[in-house]
Amino acid sequence: MSIKAIIPSVVVFLFFLQPSPAQTQGTPAARCSDGTNSYTASRRGACSRHGGVATWNIPADATARCNDGTFSSSTTLQETCSDHGGVAERYSWDQGPAGDDSSYIAAMKSDLRNLVTAEQSFFADSVKYTGRIGARGLTYAVTSGNTLSRIALTTNGWQASISNKNTRTRCMIFIGSIKNPPAITEGVPACVAF
Repeated sequence: MSIKAIIPSVVVFLFFLQPSPAQTQGTPAARCSDGTNSYTASRRGACSRHGGVATWNIPADATARCNDGTFSSSTTLQETCSDHGGVAERYSWDQGPAGDDSSYIAAMKSDLRNLVTAEQSFFADSVKYTGRIGARGLTYAVTSGNTLSRIALTTNGWQASISNKNTRTRCMIFIGSIKNPPAITEGVPACVAF
């Protein structure tokens, strides 16, 4: 067999040894409820086809991962990871200029949508909603910095509100017939600044 006949086979073999795109995308932004990872560059849509976000692997306010493995929340390019060996990867969390609350609001809305998924899953198993998280309740966690006030059960559903320590905005959601203003459409989070 000649060397010319062997080279194409070697090239094809080496091609398949290359890591898949999922293995080269850096730190997964989130671990989905079905066990897969989401490498989204934005929090919007993370794990949307995988049962929602189980846990966020990257802090809500992170703008970059540094070469030493730490995260930076710096809003200027010069300060980002300056004492941590430089930037390994940058993130885009739908964040506007410094002082813009959009990334916190997006995280709160995402957490409320994940709560809907968790409650619907609980309802499918128990034929009722619950206000309990953890043992004999929901498998659910909020993004770092967010606080779920409580889940209030209503006659035919539930209401919930969430806040974030970095903004005066609070987001609400409801399932059933009893609205939770500013949320006026069932299952759709709405926010208001206090």
